[in-house]
Amino acid sequence: MKLFAALLLLCHTGLCFGSFDSLLDIVQETEFSVERRVLKAGFHRSLEVSISGQFPESLDSKLLKCRFGLVQTLPATMYIDIDEISDMIRLDVPGAVNVSLLGEKNYIDVERPTDASSAHEVVMIFKDHAQWNASLLFDRAVVPFHLRYQSPGMELYRKATLPSPTVCLMCHNEDKKSVLAHTSFDRCSDAMSADWEAVNKILDPHSNEIQISVPVGELKRKNTVEFVTLGITSMGSILLTYKMIKMKTL
Repeated sequence: MKLFAALLLLCHTGLCFGSFDSLLDIVQETEFSVERRVLKAGFHRSLEVSISGQFPESLDSKLLKCRFGLVQTLPATMYIDIDEISDMIRLDVPGAVNVSLLGEKNYIDVERPTDASSAHEVVMIFKDHAQWNASLLFDRAVVPFHLRYQSPGMELYRKATLPSPTVCLMCHNEDKKSVLAHTSFDRCSDAMSADWEAVNKILDPHSNEIQISVPVGELKRKNTVEFVTLGITSMGSILLTYKMIKMKTL
């Protein structure tokens, strides 16, 4: 009975594997699968992210609550609307994420075209705790993003690359004590806190780079667009002037 109580105490303090470092080792040696796909078309899209990791069967997952996070670089041609993300969190939308900016910038100008914009680095923390299925840890998130307008050109589309993110993991025991806290720094702990650990082993990480075709205004249609625009505005002005004169004569 005393032995059982001692083992239970170890588990509650996050030491079921004999030492604090061994838990970090298990995370570092666990292979994670990351699947990303772009939903919708046009300038307003969503990024679906699914993450899963198969832990040793000896892990008592009932004692751990874990959450995934991503450190993601957004190229200049893409942006995330922070207000839109905040509304999703407020409305408790399933699969929503908390998004914050890294670096000196504390906002994203959503009106700028690609040529006047720069890349951003953001932190995405999954709103809900990840789910356990026996020793399999998994979760899914959906992040809306938008494409910036391109400068006109002769091509119909330009390619934009969304690079692979750094996958981060944070776990707490029943006492809400971090079981992954460490003193060394990686991209995750540097961006968030020492409670976060960067996942080292990603199955086929380079396959997660996403190529997106961004529509471009065609220069060869410039004269046609200018002619049509001039014609519509001229007709509108004439019609408005005619209406105003007619009202005065009544």
